Amino acid sequence: MKRRQKETKVCAALLVFLCSLPCAINARAQGNSSPQLNTFPIPLPPGLEVASAALSPDGERVAVIFVRPRWAVADQTGNAVSVRIWNVGTKEPIAARQLSVRGVDASLAVWESNVGTFVHYCENGLGIMVADPVGTLSYLNPQTLEILHATATNIDVDPSGRRWKTSCAANGRHAVVATFGGLAGPVGHKKTNDAVRIRVFDLSSGALLREWNLENTAPFGDVAISPSGDQIAVSYVATNRFTERPKAIPNLELLNVKTGKVDLQVKTGHLPGRISFVGQTRVATADTNRPGLFWKPEIKVWDTSNGKLVKEFGDPKVGARRRVGASSDGNVILGYIPQETVNNGTKTEDWTVQARFRLWDVTTGQTIATSPLLPPIRGIIFGLDLDVSANGRAVVVFASGSFPICVFSTTPSAPPLW
Repeated sequence: MKRRQKETKVCAALLVFLCSLPCAINARAQGNSSPQLNTFPIPLPPGLEVASAALSPDGERVAVIFVRPRWAVADQTGNAVSVRIWNVGTKEPIAARQLSVRGVDASLAVWESNVGTFVHYCENGLGIMVADPVGTLSYLNPQTLEILHATATNIDVDPSGRRWKTSCAANGRHAVVATFGGLAGPVGHKKTNDAVRIRVFDLSSGALLREWNLENTAPFGDVAISPSGDQIAVSYVATNRFTERPKAIPNLELLNVKTGKVDLQVKTGHLPGRISFVGQTRVATADTNRPGLFWKPEIKVWDTSNGKLVKEFGDPKVGARRRVGASSDGNVILGYIPQETVNNGTKTEDWTVQARFRLWDVTTGQTIATSPLLPPIRGIIFGLDLDVSANGRAVVVFASGSFPICVFSTTPSAPPLW
């Protein structure tokens, strides 16, 4: 009798589970459903190539840097960086300005845009920072593009291998500059120039606020600055091989601008190629590993006070990797969810990318929106870049060179085009 009662309870529990399963699946599907995203393609001026793009905090404006392609540059006596702004809703141009660059081929900005962004909205949208190839940070009026202040960083960028990356505080005038890389030494030796130099500047005065010279056994990954400008995050990529899991070493560091000390070191457990502050108290890391048979790379969000893992984000099928962004209030996470296939070989040109991005609600983990398939960019795996507006309602997708730029918006201001 007791055995029959036990079997009855088990069957009843199983029946409840099976009945609730479709509801759970349906709820998950509804949670991952996405509204229609409005799109705005950016026109490409004749004879110019894209170097960088950024969105205003409200997502209603987009600033783009254009440069002349390398083949069009006759000499290195001078060049110009073209900065242009559009209204996303009306699609009308707002302002344009040429910034002169001396002593270096400005088309280097195209090459550098593969490792960093060269235009940023700062100080709650009250200014735009433009970084040119010679290392000058120009702080511009966001309406007229008048230069308010120009800061010479003296970063000594070497076209033969040394590169740099910049970012500025969403709520302030602090900007961070990271230089890294260099030429390889003799065969079997470490690179001659692996040290990472981090500098923080005040964009209104040009004053150098803090400097670090960091030695690390792993290559530089990314740098980010908190919305207030008081903290810097630096990541390292333990290996360049996608088939190899990262070593258990601290590969995320948080640096204090006021004290100059290392606030925190985190073992992320993956290869954090890109990082982003999620509000003031959290930081997100994006894996560069390809999905494996039994695991998928995900975006990880960390507490900046204790280094504990807060939450993970990814697509159930392909995960999320390479790119990550966040709204400055910390409510929205942006992730890149590519699905890549090898056609005939292992060269970059043999890869085909089917890619989307996704916006998640940080608190609930629910999907806010998923983009349609992004324009196909054959062979450009690492060059595709994303930037999310400070309010988390718009995303700009771009790649260096003569490739399409498009703004995707969750607001109804821009009529759908695709």
